[in-house]
Amino acid sequence: MREDTYIDEQSAYEFISWYFKKDETELTKKEFNQYLWFYDNKNKEYVLRKKYTGQYAIPVELFDKWQNHLKSQIIEPPLGVIPKWLHDEYRIKDLKAAINRYLDNNREVSAEWIDEYNLLVKSIKTKGDHR
Repeated sequence: MREDTYIDEQSAYEFISWYFKKDETELTKKEFNQYLWFYDNKNKEYVLRKKYTGQYAIPVELFDKWQNHLKSQIIEPPLGVIPKWLHDEYRIKDLKAAINRYLDNNREVSAEWIDEYNLLVKSIKTKGDHR
């Protein structure tokens, strides 16, 4: 015996519209509200039944297919870039760590690193004053 999944009226309407769309059958909300159950003659099965609680029952297998269809429709945007302010904060930490490693090993520190570090610190402090 298969179980049912219970959903609200709007979800039931969306489900049944999706289900019958494969047969190119359009169903208006008014038509949907007139029925207490939907039966698929091809597959000889109940597809959706209205319960006395106001919820609708869908066989679990069909609910799972519908959910998989919905998930396949989700299009995620392409990955963007790290925000500049966050990049700058990471860059400051990286520069500071590199400068300290060089100092710990008694090596000469690049003037470009120090200049960039100072510019980034100044830039972040300036932005912090505007907040």
